Amino acid sequence: MDLIPFRATRFVQDVVGDLASVTALPEEHPKDGGRPAGPVSPYNVRQIIQPDADTSAEAARNAGARVTLRRWLSEGVLATDAEPALYVYDQTEAGTVIQRGLIGALKVSDDPSSGVLPHEEHFAASIPDRADSMRTASANMEPIFCVYQGGGAASELVDEVADGRRPMVRVTTEDGRTHRLWRITEESAHAAIAADLRDRAALIADGHHRYAAYQRLRAEHAEDEAWHYGLALLVDSAVYPPRLRAIHRVLPGLPFPEAVERAKSVCRVQETPREFESALRVLESTTGDGISFLISDGDRHFLMQDVDRLAIERAMSGATPPEWRNLDSAILHHVFIELVWDHSGESDIAYVHGAREAVDQARRNNGTAVVLRPPDFSDVRAIAMAGGRVPYKSTSFDPKPRSGFVLRVLGEPPTEERSDG
Repeated sequence: MDLIPFRATRFVQDVVGDLASVTALPEEHPKDGGRPAGPVSPYNVRQIIQPDADTSAEAARNAGARVTLRRWLSEGVLATDAEPALYVYDQTEAGTVIQRGLIGALKVSDDPSSGVLPHEEHFAASIPDRADSMRTASANMEPIFCVYQGGGAASELVDEVADGRRPMVRVTTEDGRTHRLWRITEESAHAAIAADLRDRAALIADGHHRYAAYQRLRAEHAEDEAWHYGLALLVDSAVYPPRLRAIHRVLPGLPFPEAVERAKSVCRVQETPREFESALRVLESTTGDGISFLISDGDRHFLMQDVDRLAIERAMSGATPPEWRNLDSAILHHVFIELVWDHSGESDIAYVHGAREAVDQARRNNGTAVVLRPPDFSDVRAIAMAGGRVPYKSTSFDPKPRSGFVLRVLGEPPTEERSDG
């Protein structure tokens, strides 16, 4: 893979005040869908990432975001760093680093051997608006999040910079996390990082739709090399392992008694305690390679285990690689949702990050919630390395990068530049 320096565009603290107020949680954050919980600045980055508008027309929203971005640049709300750099970014909780990596411009390619590996299916219908948003603004407004197995010179340089230099940004946000940013401008460091990363592969942890939009924009701008790259955060999973969380399902059109009875045809179904936290502990206590889910209508909960391997083979006979057959979300969709429950329409399946929120939603809709265990990172990586992808919304990597610290404006550099550090 290829990660190169770029001239970052950043908020000017003397103009916007508290930087925490202009940043935002990532899109689809489990707590609040990405909207900041604390005081919101009129310059909050959500105004250009997901602008609110009186019209539902996507083109009008994207045009409005471009106007806002350009106005902020002309008014000095945002300024562009004077020289290209790679940026070390980390997050800490209670003084402990929970994530640290490099922000740069990542080479985009359609070639699977390019070193950038999607791991999850995405909705093709979402790509045009993502691409139009970046095309209209002529900017990458938030990084995709990638992980790789490293432990080499790039990781050593990242830690050396973070541990030995004063950060140019240090902000504690409403979720209690502290975010820090450093700039690497030395060409020798850029060369060492490039040499270390050249033969490594990056797994897209979050941002599959944005990466697909990067690919579309690259094809549209074949003669403009700036569009051959996209903004990305790259984290060495060997040094800072990501935490994977499950994303649960709610099937509002599936009556719970019917779901329980049909499931008995292909697996063992056992009622758990009525108190949901106790039921959740039963699910969490299941270990090993066996498939386990918790299904619930909000009042009663059943553990599903020991899925018939013949049923799995029949439903997934063409599925490759073999790790698919040990993935809870894949078994859920291929065996239960599509076959046993005959509920293959994706449009009425809700994807919910919180287990309690999922069962509460099932109760309100007289439907069925499926609570899953977090997937194993090694399985997800093995599937991606073999050229496969897990089902849509199978993984939620944490922590994700906070939006608003670094933007990448394409095209002619704006007149407002900064050299602060």
